[in-house]
Amino acid sequence: MGNNIRGGNQFEGDSSINTLEAVLDKASVQFDSTVYKKIWPEIDTIMPITDPTLISQLEAQIDADVAAGKTKNKIVLFISDTAQ
Repeated sequence: MGNNIRGGNQFEGDSSINTLEAVLDKASVQFDSTVYKKIWPEIDTIMPITDPTLISQLEAQIDADVAAGKTKNKIVLFISDTAQ
């Protein structure tokens, strides 16, 4: 384990100080893993949509689909627990 702790992302966990090094080592291995690409190989091709017109169209389509009940078992919406 290194001598410095830095971070820009929130890290939450439950561990005693005695097992902290092992927990952080495991977290580091998982962070560096690319196993997720077996399930979602397209994940690295996702790009944010910045066109306001397209964003409005997509939001309207989601609203209409949700209102019509077309999204059950097809879409998952969630919000970060840090949203205000």
